[in-house]
Amino acid sequence: MIEYFNRREVFMKKGLLALSAASIFFAAQAQAAVMTFGGLSGTTSSPYSENGLTATPPSGGVLWAWPANGMAHLDPSGFGNQFIDFTFASGLFDLLSVDILDDGGIGSNNGLWQAFLGATLVDSLTTSSLTDNTVSFGSGFSGIDRVRVTNVPGTSHFSLDNVNFEASAVPEPASLALLGLGLGGLVISRRKTKA
Repeated sequence: MIEYFNRREVFMKKGLLALSAASIFFAAQAQAAVMTFGGLSGTTSSPYSENGLTATPPSGGVLWAWPANGMAHLDPSGFGNQFIDFTFASGLFDLLSVDILDDGGIGSNNGLWQAFLGATLVDSLTTSSLTDNTVSFGSGFSGIDRVRVTNVPGTSHFSLDNVNFEASAVPEPASLALLGLGLGGLVISRRKTKA
């Protein structure tokens, strides 16, 4: 009879531990999304949103789809599109990559990407678009609430497309509570076994 209870107790312990581990694993899964600018055409002074990410032009400025619709253009020449701020509707996000397009600017076409958490600058990266390329961002662009891209002073214009991002992985409170209960149960059952 005692052996039956010991097996049952071991089975319950393993089950609780497996359930706790699975809940943390699934809570940390983030889904990547892409802003393709597919609905952006011409110029607009309104923010553009897609898949929860919002691109906002400067106050009094515009988002400009150039040289073709479905991409965003930055130009330091006074067209009112010197920078774009990206924010995520669900809070913190990770910027993964972006396609930079060389669209005929004279000289170097450098972009300055700045990651913010609140008012604090967390990281920055300068990109060059002398040819079309995809730029990947590192861990400094994770867990942020805003990204600003602007032209580096003294350089020419460029366009961007396919902004890849994901919600920052944050464990759910319920998953953490379940893990705590499971570990607490293991401690209590272990103390009963020793007694």
